[in-house]
Amino acid sequence: PNPAKERIHVQLDPALNIRQLVIRDTGGRTLRILEPAGRSTSIPLSGLAPGIYFIEPGDRSERPEILKIL
Repeated sequence: PNPAKERIHVQLDPALNIRQLVIRDTGGRTLRILEPAGRSTSIPLSGLAPGIYFIEPGDRSERPEILKIL
């Protein structure tokens, strides 16, 4: 995989009605909580050290889909 450098772009399924995205480190610590602006959102990576992070929807009661960022 190609590591992200400055930002990542996320496409959201409008049927899922996701209102928050949570970025966590590999230890499960919440680093950021973001409110996406529409179906497509851009997440700046400034302030995050190089490493592996996970993005998950923060407001869904069903089992979330978790995405890994390198």
